[in-house]
Amino acid sequence: MQDIKRMQLYADARRVERELAALGSAGESPLDTARCARFDQLHYGGTSAVDEAAHRLGIDAGTRVLDVGSGLGGPARHLAASTGCAVTAVELQPDFHDAASRLTRRCGLDDRVRHVRADFLEAEFEDRHDAL
Repeated sequence: MQDIKRMQLYADARRVERELAALGSAGESPLDTARCARFDQLHYGGTSAVDEAAHRLGIDAGTRVLDVGSGLGGPARHLAASTGCAVTAVELQPDFHDAASRLTRRCGLDDRVRHVRADFLEAEFEDRHDAL
């Protein structure tokens, strides 16, 4: 796990919360996923890329999604909010896992997005339906 921090891919897990606080959404105040999306999509293409993937894969309210390397949980929250699917978001880094869990709770999506802090290569699920 120490090796991933040396790579310095995403150094500051609390950045999103600071950005949101600067916009007047501090602490535990409720959030909308669209407001978070300006900061929590740690990939190219933002939510439109997530929407395109959901469309191509046919993700809907009956779908279960496993998001490996979920970072701050932005794509997981966006998928759950826009399609109604259930997402298990697996993140190795404790600080990113904690920040993602807080943001998901603030967005009121903890009934559809489950955050798991684990090394996906070592994580065990009894079967594919145990992910959420």
